[in-house]
Amino acid sequence: MSEAEMIREGIHRIALAHRVWDEPFVSDEETFDLGGPVTREETGDAVVRGHAERERRNRRGSAA
Repeated sequence: MSEAEMIREGIHRIALAHRVWDEPFVSDEETFDLGGPVTREETGDAVVRGHAERERRNRRGSAA
């Protein structure tokens, strides 16, 4: 990737990061309540479980 392309990509990302959107990405109808705060440990556990499940599915799929 050329230096000019990297600079252009950087400027593009900065512009998107600071853009103010007219509508929210997710409407109130598409959200759900987790019942309270989610801890760092709970988040980490969920990521580990999700990754392990995906790896298990991938191994099963490649064995077929």
